[in-house]
Amino acid sequence: MSESPTRQESGLSVAAAMEGMDVDEVEATRSNSELLRAAEELEAEIAADAAGNKKAVHSGAASGSGVVAGAGGAAAEVDATGKCASSDGDSSDEDEDDAAAAARLAFDEEMKKVIAAGRAAGFEVKKKAAEFFVEELDLLVANDKTIVDCARSDGSKKIYKQDVVMVVDELKKPPEVLREESEWAATQESVVSEEEEDDWLEGKSIKELTEMQVEKQLELEGIEKKLESGAMAMVFKEFARGAKKESNATELKALSDKVKLEVEKPFFKGLGKVGHELMVKVHTAAIEEGVLPAAADGLRVELTAIKSAKAAAKAAKEEAKEAEELQKMMEKKRVAQASGAVSKQRRKS
Repeated sequence: MSESPTRQESGLSVAAAMEGMDVDEVEATRSNSELLRAAEELEAEIAADAAGNKKAVHSGAASGSGVVAGAGGAAAEVDATGKCASSDGDSSDEDEDDAAAAARLAFDEEMKKVIAAGRAAGFEVKKKAAEFFVEELDLLVANDKTIVDCARSDGSKKIYKQDVVMVVDELKKPPEVLREESEWAATQESVVSEEEEDDWLEGKSIKELTEMQVEKQLELEGIEKKLESGAMAMVFKEFARGAKKESNATELKALSDKVKLEVEKPFFKGLGKVGHELMVKVHTAAIEEGVLPAAADGLRVELTAIKSAKAAAKAAKEEAKEAEELQKMMEKKRVAQASGAVSKQRRKS
């Protein structure tokens, strides 16, 4: 490829070409020369702008300011969730990579702030909990919620992702669902009296207390594991583990994926405690509807066999009773016959 002519060379060529031309031809040649010069100037400006934008992008990423320079010198602000709020012009692949890096840096800084805020209040904030908190930052801040508000009421000093999920789900519930749950909770009564709470450990031996301690510790570990990864996530993991061993593993995986989509829908997330309890009963009933006919048939067979056995037992009892009555009658007859024979003997003598 030949190099482009310089501006001076272009001017000399044009001047040489203008000799012997009429006025119109000279004017046309002059216009072409001006266009060429304007194009060269525009190309130089674009190159200068590109160099300036690249420098601004690297400067913003290094300082962690959360601002990404776009084409033409325009800036795009990056919010706390790492999403680009605005952008003017087209960005190169390198600019996009720098923007993503700056966004990730800003997101990580917000996570550190959340973890530090929890630590300051005496709580250990798990990484997944902090990450989800930042993802839902706009909703939580709008409702004056901090990471400390996500702590459980049982005195635990650890905050898991599931704790944050519960707070977020509560904030996303429609007002009517919140009202129904409040009314339902007001009708519930504690099943444990104060006396039972005070006396439940009284009179226990060291061995019994140790066994109780082991059971409660294992139960706590199970709960914390569910809180760490999510109770529903564990259900899907256990289902997938068991499905791999089945002959229809592909169908079971497809079923699992379909159910995952359903539980992510707003309807499912907005059910609340009362709604989920109702769904448990509905699902239980759906399972029963599939097995009840066979169960009923099995019970009918068993009842028929029981009735037959009962009839046979009753017949045997009646037969035994009749045999006993017959035996008594025969014994009585023998006694009478023996008495008659003795009387006759006496009369002869």
